[in-house]
Amino acid sequence: MTYLKKKIYSNPYYFYIWRLISNFRYEGGIDPLRLIYVDPSDIKFVSPFRTAHDHSAWLDHGKVKAEGWGSKQSWREFKELPVYQALHRRFVGGEEWDEINFWDQSAGRNDAIESLYENIRTEGFKIRKETLNAETPITEDRAKVNKFITSLDDVVVDIYSSGEILHRGCNHRVAIAKILELETIPVRVCIRHPQWMETRDKIHCYRQEGKSISDNDFPLSHPDIPDTIK
Repeated sequence: MTYLKKKIYSNPYYFYIWRLISNFRYEGGIDPLRLIYVDPSDIKFVSPFRTAHDHSAWLDHGKVKAEGWGSKQSWREFKELPVYQALHRRFVGGEEWDEINFWDQSAGRNDAIESLYENIRTEGFKIRKETLNAETPITEDRAKVNKFITSLDDVVVDIYSSGEILHRGCNHRVAIAKILELETIPVRVCIRHPQWMETRDKIHCYRQEGKSISDNDFPLSHPDIPDTIK
């Protein structure tokens, strides 16, 4: 992606305009920057849109895509990821880092993971904006994007046609949330399947018309559903 495109997509007004457009396209609308709160145990699979170093997931915030999801049988379980297995061995099994064959391993990195685990365990799960120190230097590449995008560096997910919440980014934080058995964590939604958008739109229309609906008809308890109430 060119530097110019990054500048456009990293502008808060881009997301504001996208929100206005989506409100015309979809009855339930989409707020690209909205946080939803999900049970980490519900994040069972990895999104097929996730890449090994998915540092540009913010470019997909609020997108709707029908292609690229693959079959459910091809989805990888989150607990199969090396990062989850390594952290589970460390914080549940009590193994030392030098006993764990983990590719993302160095003395400094291990200390950072230990610190992250303790912070989440003692202070709770915070969004990036709450932990971002304005005085902390960021890399030159990040600086080219800007601190607005850095503040969006939260757990991100994609949502499939029937509402499955798929992991997209922030492996370590999701792994720690699962290990600590947290009730909910804040996440941002990148890509939604169009069939899921249809479900959200129907719920929104039914509510607008005052029709009676129940969990037997629609997944009303899904964390992405409250966004359909305007």
